[in-house]
Formats: sequence, C-alpha cells, structure tokens
Amino acid sequence: MKFNIICGTNNFLIEEEIFKIEKDSEFEVAKLDGSNLNRNDILLISSSSSMFSEKKIGIIQGFLQRIIAEEKSGDWDNILPELEQVDSPNEIVFVEQFDEESDQKRFQKNNLIRDLNCTIDVLNTPKGKGSWAKIKEWISEREEYFGLKLSDSQKNFLLDESNRDFDLIDNELEKLSLFSGGGQLNNQDFNELVSLSKIHINFDLLDNFFGGNKKEVSKILVGLFKDGVSVNELIGLLNSELHKILEIQSLFNEGINSQSQISDKTGIKSEFYINKLMKSARQVDHKRLLRIQHDLLNFDIKSKTESFNQILEFELLLSLT
Repeated sequence: MKFNIICGTNNFLIEEEIFKIEKDSEFEVAKLDGSNLNRNDILLISSSSSMFSEKKIGIIQGFLQRIIAEEKSGDWDNILPELEQVDSPNEIVFVEQFDEESDQKRFQKNNLIRDLNCTIDVLNTPKGKGSWAKIKEWISEREEYFGLKLSDSQKNFLLDESNRDFDLIDNELEKLSLFSGGGQLNNQDFNELVSLSKIHINFDLLDNFFGGNKKEVSKILVGLFKDGVSVNELIGLLNSELHKILEIQSLFNEGINSQSQISDKTGIKSEFYINKLMKSARQVDHKRLLRIQHDLLNFDIKSKTESFNQILEFELLLSLT
C-alpha cells in the first residue's frame, strides 16, 4: 500500500495540507489520533475497504513519533514493513508536528523513518533573518495563505519592524489575519491592528488552554503580562473568540458545515481564520465553552468591583476551567 509523511514545525502549513487532502480528495478520508491506536487498529486501517469510494485515505497524527518512543517495548516491531507489504489501494498519511526544527531533523534521521520508501513533505518556517528580497517573497507567500492583501508600504513596515525575522513576521501576519478576518487593509486599520497585535490573545493560548497544557498556558500568559497586557484585555479577547466558536457550533447544529457557508454566515473571509475556528468548534465541548464564558464574565465583573491579585487569580482560573 502507499503512504507518505507530512512533518515540520509550521503547524499552520501542516493544517493547510491536511485541509487540502480532506477538501480535494474524491476518496473517503478519515482523521485519526495516533496516540490511541494499537497494532491491530493500524493494520485494519490499511486493509479495510471503503463503502463510499475506491479507497480510503487515513490521516494519522503523531503515530510515528510514538512508535519511535516505544521502540524498545517491542510492541511495534516490523509494523511499518508490514504496512508497506499490505496489498491494498488505501493510503496512509502520517502527520508529525514538532516544536523545534532540530527535533524534526532528528526524526528524519531515525532508522525507522530512513528505511521507509515514501514521500516526506517537510513544512518548516525558515529560521533567523533573511535578505530583503527573500523575506519579501516569504511575506507574499504567507499573505496569500492567511487571506490578506497588503500594500508594498505595509510589507516594508513589517520588514523594518521585525528586523527581517521570519518568525516575527509570520506571527504578525497571523495576528493581522485573526483581527481583520483577511482581505484588504487600509493604512489606518493596518496600523491599529499591528499596534493591537502586541497585546492580543492568539490561538496558541486558546489551543493550549483547550488542550489542558497548563505549563504552556502559564508560559504564554507570563509573556503577555510582561508586554503590558492587562487581564481585562485578555478577557475581552478570549470572549470574542469564544463567541465566534459558539456561533459556529450553532451553525453546525443547523446543518451548516461547509467552510464557504460558515464564512458567509459569520462574515469571516480569512480561510485560515475560519478553519481554525471550525476546528475548535468541532473539538471543544459546547458545555465547556459556555462554562468558560460564564466564568470569564464573572471574573470580569469581580475585577471591576473588587481589589485582588488579578494576574494570579486569572492564571488560577484558566488552570481550573
């Protein structure tokens, strides 16, 4: 059977590749969490037939890193060669995300991965600083991905403000997309958004909060508070995102599931932004979202009527909600 690997540090590009597979494929596509699969599950995925198309495409996230970590257990001995030998039209796409490029390179050098006869697509954000021309080309590529339309003066401003750093520019473009909903930005909006981006709450905080990653949430909050972000500003931004996610869940309940329909209903034009919101709407329990929104409202009221250590209690609130 056929399988390939998508890996890298740029989660945005990886999610986009997964979305393209789901959107463009004429075959049945199933997304699976590799941390919950056993040996029989994997073999069944490779050999089972689809009731709706000629073959199945399984997108399995985090499985290869898992079997590398558990290699000494012997539970996964020869699992990948067995998969290669399965006589099936099905395909498996292994998706592996990394925080650091060094981890991604170490993954590719592992003997289990090097022995595979498959395509490996690496999606990393370039590191460090680049030339003016190279960074400007990068901005144009990311601008298209985030659904933005920036003028040359706006791009030059980002170049100067970021000191031509890839990571900083990528963060700014993401923030612009989140706040603007994509599309054309006049200079006044651009300047306000870039200024606002310094105090905004982005999807990194939400993703880690929803996922229960308390250490990462605390790390992000420390950075935001050091930058002068107030607790009330964070509450307002969090509530704004929660409102959008709840709105999309309501549309799901009405049978509206396509990205284009939800974009029309919500007025959010950025494909990147709407896909991130739709992903959260599918993954986070509705009752939990309502409980979080209620707790944030109560905290906001308390912060405006009582005297207490807001930062400490806000971190505690997020760790318990």
